[in-house]
Order: sequence, then structure tokens, then C-alpha cells
Amino acid sequence: MSQSTQIAGTGGSAERATRSHGSVVRRVGLLAGLLALLMAGPASATPPTAAAVRPKAAAAPSKRARSVAAPATPSAVFLVRVIEASKGATARMDPRLSAMQREFRPFLGQYNQFALIRDQTLRLNLNQAGGVALPTGKRFGLTMLGFTAGKVRRIRYEVQMPRTRMKRSVAPGARTLDVIRNGAKLTIISTTVR
Repeated sequence: MSQSTQIAGTGGSAERATRSHGSVVRRVGLLAGLLALLMAGPASATPPTAAAVRPKAAAAPSKRARSVAAPATPSAVFLVRVIEASKGATARMDPRLSAMQREFRPFLGQYNQFALIRDQTLRLNLNQAGGVALPTGKRFGLTMLGFTAGKVRRIRYEVQMPRTRMKRSVAPGARTLDVIRNGAKLTIISTTVR
């Protein structure tokens, strides 16, 4: 049981209310909206001038849009720490590594001395490569690949180590550890992305 009723003052079928089981569904047409605007305005309305119709300049992006957008020149800062782990008569931890002590737990069974060999900061632009010399005489390389979109912007980069090459995607502030055996010692490369 549905019935259509014309709404007074709209001038016909431009706007109708359809009642079905007590609910009202309105269909509003563009013509009815324009007609209502013309009827509500003053009788001596003049058409808009060309200056009033001119499109506005693009607004500056909101604070949220600016914080999510990637930088103009995509770059990232990599803090690379080269650490040497070895087995000694007494346990020893370089005081500069005290904040990382928890991350060395997997190595504590075989190694008990940890020394910071090199601390280097690399600022890499998009597709730029950089690297750090290792105690083995080899090189640990990084290449900045870009950013991923999403709720958290992640930094994509490639790691080049002796006999290994891998791509990573990490959030800013994340730290990764890479390990290379060096005879009886272990070379640990800690990479923090900022």
C-alpha cells in the first residue's frame, strides 16, 4: 500500500514524497532546488559577474595532508652501527651500546663481548646508494628505494652485504640487525631508519 502525494509549493513532479508503510522517502530534483533558490532570493537579483564566477585558487593542503605527504625530495636518514661480538674470559658491553643490550640476547650463548666499531649516519635520496666499511674488509651497502603509502609511511630500501642482497620496508624509527660471521667473531650491523 503505497501512495504518492504532491508537496505543495514545488510546482509539480520535481519533488515528491512517497509513503510506504509509514516511512517517507524524498526524491529531490535539481530543478526543485534551483526553483527554491530563485523564489527565496530578492526580486531584483542580478546575474553574477565574471569576477564572482572565477574559480578560486587551490587551497593550501591541511596540516594532516602535509604530515602524511612524502617529502618533496624523498630522502631518509639511516643510522648504521657496526658492532663486533666475540667470546672472552669476562663479559663486556661497550657503554655506547647499552640501549641495545636487549637486542643482543640471541647472541649471548656464544658471545659475551660487544664492541662498537663504527657509528655512521647516511642521508640518502631516492635511488641513492651509500655504504659502510666492515671489519672484514667488505662493504655493507644501502640504497634508498622510496616510501610506501598507508596509515604509517614506510621507508623502502635495499641492503647489500657480501653474498646477500635484500629489500626491506620499515617504519621510521625501526631497527634491523644483520649478521656476518668473521672467523670466531661476529659482525652485527644495526640499521635504524629515521
